Amino acid sequence: MSYTFSAWMPTLMAYHHVPAEIIGVITASFAFIGLPISIFLPQLLVVFKQRGKSLLIWSAGLCGIIAAGMLFIQNTSSITFWMTESLLIGYAIGVFFHI
Repeated sequence: MSYTFSAWMPTLMAYHHVPAEIIGVITASFAFIGLPISIFLPQLLVVFKQRGKSLLIWSAGLCGIIAAGMLFIQNTSSITFWMTESLLIGYAIGVFFHI
């Protein structure tokens, strides 16, 4: 999913007339959302009990489902829409990569 996002999302944003500078910022935010997850999640997984891990998995799954649903209504050049899409996918991918 990470490679798919990196390859296709800039093209989709450009198709919907999002400025190139903003596309770069949104793509960078996708990469940067994974940084704190990569740093803190391994330690949290050691501390969390089964319920905490389940909650983490459910939250990442819900973010992934919301992001997938948003792709069906992507006919917009809204920066907020694309930034939200980026952060939701980045969070879901980051969590599922480490679990």
